[in-house]
Amino acid sequence: FRNLTTLDPGFRRDGLIFADVNLGSLQPERSRVRALQQDVMARMRAVPGITGAAMTSHIALQGMNWMLRMRVPGYEASAPDWSQYTWVSPGYFQTMGIPLLRGRAFDDHDTDTSRGVLVVNETFARKAFGTEDPIGKTIVSLAEPGYDEKTYAIVGLVGDTKYADLRDEIPPIAYVPELQNPRWGPRFRAVIRAAVPEGDAVSAVRAELTRMNPGIQVSFDVLRALVGDRLVRERTLAWLAGFFGVLAALLT
Repeated sequence: FRNLTTLDPGFRRDGLIFADVNLGSLQPERSRVRALQQDVMARMRAVPGITGAAMTSHIALQGMNWMLRMRVPGYEASAPDWSQYTWVSPGYFQTMGIPLLRGRAFDDHDTDTSRGVLVVNETFARKAFGTEDPIGKTIVSLAEPGYDEKTYAIVGLVGDTKYADLRDEIPPIAYVPELQNPRWGPRFRAVIRAAVPEGDAVSAVRAELTRMNPGIQVSFDVLRALVGDRLVRERTLAWLAGFFGVLAALLT
């Protein structure tokens, strides 16, 4: 239990909050959804005590997995044929505290009309390319329902992070610009970094979005509580072991 609670997941745990935002009740025209999303994110970042906020399709350590099959031209014999995929907006790696090791992160020029680009983690690069530099290499995601086949160029390399669970091995992870996500809509997720107590940050962000529009629906998960909830088994065993250890000492 102690090992899991002190394990480095590859990003900074303290002050990390996830938000699930639903703009559906506003009934925006599809052409307005992207602009509304950007307005919401700007309002989040402007809240006092919030040091960063970015959109993401995946909530770290929540237990959910999302993967796509892929091929790596020229490296089919060694590269994995799948990867976890996460669509993120600019500022995601800084907000999460994930180190950029090589290349670049995403910026506002990475849109649905620009070329497909990826940032991969160390495990992805090692399994696919060994010791070769991954920057500039090509990845092809295979077609699945709702996702057409698409070719991406790797533009960045980031540090390894845990994905769905602290207990799991680190998988290959591919990060894609959020604006290149083919399945987008009025409901989206965001990650928020707070320099104030998480409870205060949640209240402040909720109040700001209510001022923006009372129809915006939002729920929050604090990473600290999320991890604690997923370690119930280990916590229970730790308390039982401690209780019986004390009992044995008393009997002795």
